[in-house]
Amino acid sequence: MDIELQLKTLHLQEAMLTDRTDSASEIPRSGFQDPPAELLLSIFEFTFPSSYLPIHAGPHAAQRLEPRDLRDYLSFMLVCKTWWLAVLPMLYENVALRLKHLDPFLTTIKNDSSPLDLRSKVKHLAVECVIERLDVVVPTAVEEIMSCCPQLKSLTCIPTTANMSWWKADSKPIEMLYNHSSMSSLSHLSLGPAISSNLPFIRLLQQIPQLQSLSFHLVLNRELGSVSSVDTVELPNLTTLSVTLCSSSLMNFMNQLSTPALTSLLVSFGEYWCPEYDAVEKITASKGAHLKYLEIDTEAMFFDEFIPVQGTIQHCPVLEHLVLYKCFSFSTTHPTLRFIDIWHDLLPMERWADAAACTESRFALEPLRTICPKLERVRLLDTTLRDIPNLPTILPPTRRDEENLRLNLRETVVWDTPTLVFWEGLLRFEGTSALFPIKPFVQDVHLYVEIDLEEPFSSWGTAFETHDLPDDESS
Repeated sequence: MDIELQLKTLHLQEAMLTDRTDSASEIPRSGFQDPPAELLLSIFEFTFPSSYLPIHAGPHAAQRLEPRDLRDYLSFMLVCKTWWLAVLPMLYENVALRLKHLDPFLTTIKNDSSPLDLRSKVKHLAVECVIERLDVVVPTAVEEIMSCCPQLKSLTCIPTTANMSWWKADSKPIEMLYNHSSMSSLSHLSLGPAISSNLPFIRLLQQIPQLQSLSFHLVLNRELGSVSSVDTVELPNLTTLSVTLCSSSLMNFMNQLSTPALTSLLVSFGEYWCPEYDAVEKITASKGAHLKYLEIDTEAMFFDEFIPVQGTIQHCPVLEHLVLYKCFSFSTTHPTLRFIDIWHDLLPMERWADAAACTESRFALEPLRTICPKLERVRLLDTTLRDIPNLPTILPPTRRDEENLRLNLRETVVWDTPTLVFWEGLLRFEGTSALFPIKPFVQDVHLYVEIDLEEPFSSWGTAFETHDLPDDESS
C-alpha cells in the first residue's frame, strides 16, 4: 500500500474537523477506527462519479479535489467510519486462515490495544492443517491463537494439499490440541480427515458435552482395543453429526456416541470400506429417532446400489430431507419424507446429440410420489459441484419460488433450479464462451442421466427405480 495515499485518504475527515479547511493537509495518523484506504476508494468509486476520485488517479488524487467534491468525500467518509466501526467486529467473528496467514494474524491480535478488544470478538476459527502420512499436524500458532481468543466457540481444521514443508519443524500432531483449555468451551468442532479412533479422542469428546455440531474423518487406530465399551460419550446437545468411516471396525466407535438430540446426519465411507452394506441402517437404528436430514455419501464405494435405503430410513420416522449418491432404489413408503436430492454425473448438453442415437435412460421420479405421499421435490445435484461443502443445505430444496437462480459459489457459477443444481459449464459450447439455453437443459437432462458414451451400451440402466407397493399397502 502507498503510505502517502493511505495518509492522504484516511485523514481527510480529520483535516476538515480540526482545521476547518477544504484542503487535504497532512495530519498525524489516526487509530483503528479508520477503514482501509483501498476499501474507501472502492466504495467511493461506486458512490460518486469516477471524475471525483478515480482509483487510477494516483496517490495525489485527494489533493486535486475541488472544495465541493472534497465536502462530498468527507461526508462519505463520515458515513463509512460509522459503518466501519460496526463492521470491524463482524470481520473478526468468523476467521478463516491459511497456513501463511497464521503468524500475521497471531501478531495482530497479540498487539491489539483497541477499545474493541478484537481478541474477544473471535468466535469461529477455521485453519488449514496438513496430513502427514496418516496423521494430522497443525502449526503451533494455532494453539497460541486459541489461547488469545477467550470467546472461541467453533474450531474447524481444513486439510491443505499444498507443499508446506517449510513449517513442519514448527508443527504438532492435532492431538496436542485435545488438552487445550479452549476445547472445553466449544460448541462446534470439525477435525477434518485422518482422526485416530483412540482413547485420547474419546476423552476429548467426553470433555465437551455441550457440542452442538461435530465433524470428523475417522481412521482405524491400533489402540482401538484399549477403548472399552464403558468409554461412552454423552453428547446430549449434539444436533449435527458428519462422519467419514474408513473401516467397518469403526462401527463400535460410532455406537459409543450417545446423541439423543441428533437431527442432521451425514455418513460417508472411505475408499477402504469393506462391503458392509447395512452400516448406515445400523447407525440410524440407534441415532435416527429425531433425524430430519440424512445424507449417505457412497462415492468411494463400489456397488453403491446395494445400500438398503428402505431399511435405513425406516428408523427415521420424522425424516424430511434425504440426500443420496447416484443409483438407488426404493421399495418402501415413508410418511414424512419431503425432499430427495441425488448426486449424479450429468451429460453436457453439447453431447446430447451423440447420446440421442442411444437408448434413453429415463430418470423415473413421478412414481416416487405414490410411495412417499408428502414428497414435494426431487432434485439432481451435479457431481461437478461436490467440492462445495454442504451444497444440499446451502441451496436448500425448501425454496418456494420456481425461479432459476444463477449464483457464484466459491468462484464457481452454479444454477439453482427447482429440479436441478448444476455447474454452468455444462451449458457451454466447447471452445467458446457461448451458452446453450438453460430451460431445455433443465427440462430434458434427466433423459441422459445414466448414459456414458465411453461405456458399452449394455452398462446403461435406469438411474432411479421404483417398485409398486403390494395391493394391500397401496390403498
